[in-house]
Amino acid sequence: MPISLGQAPPPETDAPRGASCTKDVESTPFGCYFFSNVYGSLLIIKGGKPGSGERINVREDLNLEADQVPEAGFGFSPRDHRLGFEYLPLRFKGKDTLSEPLVFHGANYPTGTRVNSDLDYNFYSFRYDYRVLRADLGDLRVGFQGYYWVFDSRIKGSAPGATFDEHRGFSSFYPAGILSGQLRFGILHLNDSFVLGGLSLERSIIDTAGSAGVRLWNHLDLDLGYRAMHFDMTETTNDGDLTVHGPFFQLSITFWTVLNPET
Repeated sequence: MPISLGQAPPPETDAPRGASCTKDVESTPFGCYFFSNVYGSLLIIKGGKPGSGERINVREDLNLEADQVPEAGFGFSPRDHRLGFEYLPLRFKGKDTLSEPLVFHGANYPTGTRVNSDLDYNFYSFRYDYRVLRADLGDLRVGFQGYYWVFDSRIKGSAPGATFDEHRGFSSFYPAGILSGQLRFGILHLNDSFVLGGLSLERSIIDTAGSAGVRLWNHLDLDLGYRAMHFDMTETTNDGDLTVHGPFFQLSITFWTVLNPET
């Protein structure tokens, strides 16, 4: 979870000797590894037809397993302003033998069907925030974040005399507000981030994370933390209520550009 993109101000030693920085720009690419678990339920109906779908528990019914998800992004900070982009491709797979019937997207999977399930949730998020507090011990930022997400679910199954292969996908955009901060203790730091938004109570997202890390050589940040995301989605007659959470490891590199030095 990219929650420390260029938060720390550049040290004076990065400026030319005898110069003072009247303006600086920070550029921060990052990579993250998210050890994610998924919980919750889905209701996928075919063509709005009553009875063509039933609520499915993604862990108990589909046995979706935890996954290790790479995430990448970039932050660009001209002084107190900050722009950011992140890409998070969530992928969950599961195999199970149904202990009771299941109805998904118009298909009736009988008891005993061997199913292979996939749930994909791709997030493209865009951020703007502003540093409202800057001190030696840390920073506080507020801003806006937009999530464009693409959802796809598929259940393949095989039973005596029958095979199944149903999938449903859709996409949407959720606007949100963000509050984030950092505390610094020498080369050590603590980060936190809280995002809340959506289009309604049935179409909403909560995304929160916290981490502890260390800055090495004035440019390299290593962070270890925990992230939890909860999203409600309602698209036509389809509904989802899902939570993804787990630990993450992040590596980011900050580059500083000094503009208009005054000697």
